[in-house]
Amino acid sequence: MPLTVEIVTAERVVRTEQGIDALVVPGSEGQLTILPHHASLMTTLDYGELIFRRGGDESSFAVSGGFMEVRKDRVTILADQAESAEEIDIARAELPAGQWLTTGNSARPPNPRNQRWSKCRNHALR
Repeated sequence: MPLTVEIVTAERVVRTEQGIDALVVPGSEGQLTILPHHASLMTTLDYGELIFRRGGDESSFAVSGGFMEVRKDRVTILADQAESAEEIDIARAELPAGQWLTTGNSARPPNPRNQRWSKCRNHALR
């Protein structure tokens, strides 16, 4: 039975997907791959790229910290921030943290590890 994955932030449900064959996440202790029938798990997430794999297709998301729970074939990601690769504003992601505050943008600043946000977007554009 494939995975059902839900990515949630405080602001919104970013994505709910069913039929996922593999989920690659940036765990705080290293990268994890979650497959169907994975043992129950609760872990913290680091900043980085989260990848859904379904057949030969991949979808990328940038996440900035949070938690992941795996129960049976359901995965819930509670992220501090999360954006699909298509949603990432490259110019915003590449701004230094101090400069972000002077742009007048009301959205939350990107993570200081902004290269990973750009990497996620570049991966999606391939």
